[in-house]
Amino acid sequence: MKKLPRQTPLSVTQIFSHLKRNQQIYPNSLLINELGAACNNGEDTDGIGEQKLIATLSVRNRQERMIAFYCLSIIDKEKHADVLMDFSDQARNKALLPTINQRLKIFNPQ
Repeated sequence: MKKLPRQTPLSVTQIFSHLKRNQQIYPNSLLINELGAACNNGEDTDGIGEQKLIATLSVRNRQERMIAFYCLSIIDKEKHADVLMDFSDQARNKALLPTINQRLKIFNPQ
């Protein structure tokens, strides 16, 4: 598994804290990306980070949904196949899929 680079020194607990407070110290999109990187890199030992990413798939913000989908695809596409398929089948997400797939190809060219 390819390690994802981190952009902040925040732990998973600290990321949750910043997301709950919704403070603008870090943008939510960066925090969600950091959460995905932490989960991918083995820092989320209890799986709560992945659950937060799954919950983020239903938020209003398109960018945050795309980042969560991207992260879950990188972490374990097979494990999250049902959730990712449900996301892909929703009409409001159809337009996001080409961008997501393009970014996934950059990360994992085949």
